[in-house]
Amino acid sequence: MDFAKEVYRNIFNPRDKVIKWGEKNNYPNLIINLYESVPEHSAAIDFIEGIITGNGIEEIDYWLYKKIVIDYLLFGGFTILKTALRNGTNNYEYIDISKCRLSPDNKSMLYSEEWNRTKVETITYPIINDKNKGSGIFYFKSHRSRGIYPTPYYLSALQSLDTLNSIIEFHNTSAKNGFSPNVIINFNNGVPDEDTQSDIEKSIKEKFTGSEGQRFILAFNDNKDSAVTIEKLQADNLDEKFTDLQKFLQNEIIISHRITSPQLIGVKTENTGFSKTEYQESLDVFKETVISNFEKELDYAMSLLIGAQPNKIV
Repeated sequence: MDFAKEVYRNIFNPRDKVIKWGEKNNYPNLIINLYESVPEHSAAIDFIEGIITGNGIEEIDYWLYKKIVIDYLLFGGFTILKTALRNGTNNYEYIDISKCRLSPDNKSMLYSEEWNRTKVETITYPIINDKNKGSGIFYFKSHRSRGIYPTPYYLSALQSLDTLNSIIEFHNTSAKNGFSPNVIINFNNGVPDEDTQSDIEKSIKEKFTGSEGQRFILAFNDNKDSAVTIEKLQADNLDEKFTDLQKFLQNEIIISHRITSPQLIGVKTENTGFSKTEYQESLDVFKETVISNFEKELDYAMSLLIGAQPNKIV
């Protein structure tokens, strides 16, 4: 899937009551899947979140703020339900942005637990900003965003993340299948009708392969006197090719997160030594060049949400 293009494909059908987030209205779930499946990626996101969150900020509950930061890093934005109380204060409640969709006029936010159902049940909230008082959804997206939905800062690495995820799935299925090689399966006892061929192929797939596992070529022949034959297809140096590709993709992901040293997130490098001083120097540079920019934007977002500049994040 071309993730870089998919993020901008926000589609509105007059029959729908929302603007789809991605062509199939499933883009946030694809982002979540990559976060949950690719270790280097999740390690980088969690590492950055931990530094930014620190001890939190006084005006916002600590755990609420952690969720805000995670969504900001994962998706490039976040949503918070702000409720004005009678005593003049406000209550802030976390709303999962991955389950939110915009109305066609961009004035409301619709929330649903499951957007892929035929009949979707939604809750509609008005959208508020720094000029609005009262209750509603505070919707913030990073300055990097180009469309009506937020854009993750690591956008350039989405294809690499997807490819690495496929490699992980391939190895997982290979292990379950006993690392059996790709094969050609010849049925030499006649050619069945198309429905039967499809049933046979489906049965073989379910029993011996996975979504990203070993592949096979299925052939039906007229010679009824011959038994079924199986021919192995073994690619040359396939393991080495996967290893080289995996290292390349890993490097692309680390670059997209602007990690000054892979060892900051637990990725070993060719150099065997990495002293405490080197770690601290890499961390200091990372905070100055990357974290500070995230903090400034989040500080701005919090000032819009709570109506005042919050204390500097520790």
